[in-house]
Amino acid sequence: MKIRSIASQLMVTMISNLVKFSAGSFIGFAALLLAELSQENSDVKITKGQLSWFASYFFMGPVGAISFGLLSHTIGGRVMLLIISITLSISSIIFYFATNSTMILVAQAFVGLMLPPTASCGTTYITEIADPHLRSLLITSGYLSMSFGMFFVMLMRLFFKWKIIAAVLLIFPAMGFFGMLFVPNSPHWLARNGRFEEAEVALAWLRGWTTLDNVRTEFLALKESNIKVKSDDTRSRKQSISVLIKSCTQRSLWIPLSITCYVLIMLDLVGCNTIKTFNVVIFRKIETPFDIYLAGAIYDGVRIIGGIICMFCINTLGKRKLLFISLFGAGTAHIVVAIVVHLIKLEIGNLTYLLWIPPVMIIFASFILSMGVEKVTYVLNSEILPNRFREIGMGMGRCLSGLISAMFGQVFLYMVDAMTIEGVFLFFGINGFIALVTLYFIVPETEGKTLIEIENHFAGKRTT
Repeated sequence: MKIRSIASQLMVTMISNLVKFSAGSFIGFAALLLAELSQENSDVKITKGQLSWFASYFFMGPVGAISFGLLSHTIGGRVMLLIISITLSISSIIFYFATNSTMILVAQAFVGLMLPPTASCGTTYITEIADPHLRSLLITSGYLSMSFGMFFVMLMRLFFKWKIIAAVLLIFPAMGFFGMLFVPNSPHWLARNGRFEEAEVALAWLRGWTTLDNVRTEFLALKESNIKVKSDDTRSRKQSISVLIKSCTQRSLWIPLSITCYVLIMLDLVGCNTIKTFNVVIFRKIETPFDIYLAGAIYDGVRIIGGIICMFCINTLGKRKLLFISLFGAGTAHIVVAIVVHLIKLEIGNLTYLLWIPPVMIIFASFILSMGVEKVTYVLNSEILPNRFREIGMGMGRCLSGLISAMFGQVFLYMVDAMTIEGVFLFFGINGFIALVTLYFIVPETEGKTLIEIENHFAGKRTT
């Protein structure tokens, strides 16, 4: 029974992860294409301003985060993943046939629109279908799949041109689309919408294709919590708008939502998303003493190793320790990069042997961030938000994160011109230590707790 339950949840997670793999491959493709288009002899001519807009495709993120966060609250994470698969397939086709900068920017806008809902809706879906003891492992595997997608693209670049890669990228969202047709909706989402019979059937499917009797206890707890929430919502609709606003200011919502937004902002301020997008460009600027595309492949490869370590250590170490280890390691590595690059520019004697240190430290920071904050952030945020606001809260968090990511994507090349590359890495390093101190005081440990227990914690209730 237990093995069947694990197998059914793994099957759903693997299918969902195909969509996340697709999203990750497009993130890697963006980094690859940035390096290709920034060259004078590129196949598609593009200005520096257009290149900045291409890099800041996260500007579409807030639109996708809010609109699709609200939409997924209505149609569910499963259907949302189907829509994402179709859109990413369209982007792949446009990239393949692109002959001018407009087509490139349109395709990239579609990608930017879909990345936040892939992360938030996909994570919410897995959060709600998984057993508590499997939840962290399964959610982490989703972000590991995104790392695999980035690595896959960088590896492909060593052998193929970007047009061929764009065509290959069509395969994975198509596979994800057909796979999602055969898995159930989230029982939590079905129960929230009053579809209790379907929720019970979905729960039985997800607990090892078992009978309804075997999931009756879990189902009744789910039903009871949703009936109470639905009753409260019904009463709120009959009262004034001030009552609804008051419900949104309850500590069970605003405290975890504030933590979610802050953690996602710090993820960008430590350079995680920016370096991921510009890694090949950065390796070129710091005069990496080996092939920059190989460096990019190694960069994404170690992210996979870090994700695997996170996946198997998160239950043992807990999320807080992984957060702190990764922020300390990455902050230190980025400061080392800043110092060494500055020393090289001073040209004091023969310091060519130092050229190896910055790329190695950047790759190490990639590994340590992937092992901790990059993966743990999304696991944590999907757990601490209350059930009835989870999709909307994740959407709001991703919206804010998308705005910050887009801003850095838009101004990064200008930041490098104004602050120098070492100044930018010093900025990232300092922010890493600021995040370490602040998150120590505001982030609780959620490992091994049910979603109801976590919600009660932020509501100030004791779990009986």
